[in-house]
Amino acid sequence: MPIDRAWLTSLQDDSGSNLDGSVIDKDLFTDIADAIDDALPEGVTSDGTDVTAIAFSAAQVPSADPNTLDDYQEGSWTPVIGGVTSQTGQAYSIQIGRYTKIGNRCHFECYVLLSTAGTITGNVLIRGLPFTAKNLANLFVAVAVGFWQNLATAAVAVTGYIGPGSTTIFMNLTTAAIATPAPMANTAIGNSSGFIIAGSYEVD
Repeated sequence: MPIDRAWLTSLQDDSGSNLDGSVIDKDLFTDIADAIDDALPEGVTSDGTDVTAIAFSAAQVPSADPNTLDDYQEGSWTPVIGGVTSQTGQAYSIQIGRYTKIGNRCHFECYVLLSTAGTITGNVLIRGLPFTAKNLANLFVAVAVGFWQNLATAAVAVTGYIGPGSTTIFMNLTTAAIATPAPMANTAIGNSSGFIIAGSYEVD
């Protein structure tokens, strides 16, 4: 409950005495309110004014209590179209990634578009997620591939997932001939291939 400073002041007369005549330090009640302000989160005052935001530490201090919110972050990340083994020589027309982390959950989106495919070795993935996924056996998290363009292999559907303990999105491709999603081969990527992807995952 907010502290009413005007009410605290009304308990004193101009001489610094209580209304019942007992003598008291004139500044005591102000000191009490100031101490309460100091103990409140940044941006919150005891009289209920000037409330702007809740500021979390730049370095997360995790809480063991699952009902305690211990982190909030917003930022950017750089998506890279690569291969399970390696990638070299890529150039990009668009390479945008954004995220919001609330507690142990990271919400993200990206748009990545190549201008030069370079050399991709191994099946296709998107590297660079801002946080490592929870490293729990069989915790595979599906992501939404909302748009793909200029693939060298005709696709009926493109999907993806994040594996345990990973910072990458493993890409899958479905064709008319093969109805079951399969890992996207590097031959599917051309000089102007791109993806728009969004998702949410638990962080380690």
